[in-house]
Amino acid sequence: MKKTLLFCMVLCLGFQVYGQIPRRYFELGVDVDVGAANNYLGLLDVLNHEKKIKINLDLLPVKTGLGLDVDAEFKAFMNVQTRSKHEVGFGFYVGVDAAVYGNLPGEIMELVSRGNANNQSFSCDINAGASVFADLGIEAHAKFGKLTLGLSPAVLFPSSMCRNRRER
Repeated sequence: MKKTLLFCMVLCLGFQVYGQIPRRYFELGVDVDVGAANNYLGLLDVLNHEKKIKINLDLLPVKTGLGLDVDAEFKAFMNVQTRSKHEVGFGFYVGVDAAVYGNLPGEIMELVSRGNANNQSFSCDINAGASVFADLGIEAHAKFGKLTLGLSPAVLFPSSMCRNRRER
């Protein structure tokens, strides 16, 4: 697992270094970003030398609950650059951004960690939601020596949004 993750990190760094090569006259490309976050498992828990992830029920986030967020972005772009004394370029892009979140409340975490010895009924609210946006933008930049100035205005179009938050 560690070797695979290390290989992926080196591969990503290689792409990042490759992307720093001076711009070409014409570029077509795709940019994909994905991220995830939670409030319980840390990176060292996932990278331990054992193949098992140990979950200590006493350390569950009882007050805040167990949360998970996932974000993804897809962008297709086209850029045109000039090779003169001052490098000038422009381009445009279209993309889609999506986000999903969820939270199991602290009451469920307490029930899981402590149990229900009295067999009492239980109720709680689970928060979850998702949103999807389409974006369209233009980019312009100019390089003056080591200084690069750029402008990238964009328009976001909300495609869908879903929430299940209930007011008390």
